[in-house]
Amino acid sequence: TVDTVGETAIVVVEGPDGPVESEFELPGTAVDAAVNNGVLTVEGER
Repeated sequence: TVDTVGETAIVVVEGPDGPVESEFELPGTAVDAAVNNGVLTVEGER
């Protein structure tokens, strides 16, 4: 799953030992975020 808060993306991946969480900074505010077939896509304002 992926959530965005301001200019930060929080990604949670289910692994064999349980969930793993990562955070990373975005170059701007996210408008939409999705995961499809393992590919993370974050759309921002233009």
